[in-house]
Amino acid sequence: MPSEISHIVHAQRFLALHPEYEPQEFLSGTIFPDIRVLGVVERSRTHPGRPRLEDVLAEKSSWWAGFAFHGYLDLQWNVWVRRYKVDPSYDVWKPFSNAVKLLSDVALYEQAGNPRDTAAGLWRTREEELTFGVRPEDAALWHGIIAGYLIAGPTLGALRKLLLAQYNPPAWVDEVLGYLRYIEATPVWAERVRGFKPAYE
Repeated sequence: MPSEISHIVHAQRFLALHPEYEPQEFLSGTIFPDIRVLGVVERSRTHPGRPRLEDVLAEKSSWWAGFAFHGYLDLQWNVWVRRYKVDPSYDVWKPFSNAVKLLSDVALYEQAGNPRDTAAGLWRTREEELTFGVRPEDAALWHGIIAGYLIAGPTLGALRKLLLAQYNPPAWVDEVLGYLRYIEATPVWAERVRGFKPAYE
């Protein structure tokens, strides 16, 4: 599954093809599901089923369409990354697969439009989020983490802060960033993540 900037860029590409959705609400729905990394809601609730593109397009609510798009993109990413013999479902692959996710953020950041404008639209907590039993202060914390990351950009310092904010052990974070430095020096991986083309395009 992609990391947050990649989710945002792909959501923006989708929105360019589907102007019927309100962009800020769609993006808010798209970034919400990964709030589960804070331990405030079960993953099974924020990542239900196996959403298809048809499920996204069937949603009339911009927020819920963005929510479904997150799950759809996760599934598309997992199929794509397995082509390169990287299986994110196995613990042994998780540090490397997370490095690939972060490399995608690095590669796509320049396509994220105006980060401050996008971040400004993410601060407000939506009523839909609270239907998951998430406390308003936890929703606000998650929005702040993502907005801060988006504004800072995917520098090593910002990436470390993002991973630590998700309650990952520091040694594991160092391992992920070590893999990231390795694959950043390998042009083939940058080409691969830029070549990730979900079926909506």
